[in-house]
Amino acid sequence: MKKITLLTAILLLAFFIAQASAEAISFSVSCTIPAIPGVNAPADNTSTNNQTPSQHADVKTDVKEVKAELKPEIIQQVSERLIMADNAAMVSLKTVYNR
Repeated sequence: MKKITLLTAILLLAFFIAQASAEAISFSVSCTIPAIPGVNAPADNTSTNNQTPSQHADVKTDVKEVKAELKPEIIQQVSERLIMADNAAMVSLKTVYNR
């Protein structure tokens, strides 16, 4: 259990160091989901597979533009939560390194 906590603390420390130095941070996670015909993959139907996407009956042709605006209160709440999470992470890092 201590190894996992130490590894997590090291990863958090690396994250905050990279964030403080204004470096770009990216994490990548991949997951393979098996294709189940008719559920998350097209059913095995040769007549529909030979059609172009525009020939399918269920293809929507209308495109709607959606705009979203964030209110300043929401931005303030989110930034406060991020600051509190950052402070909590730093406290846990200090706890790990002080032991």
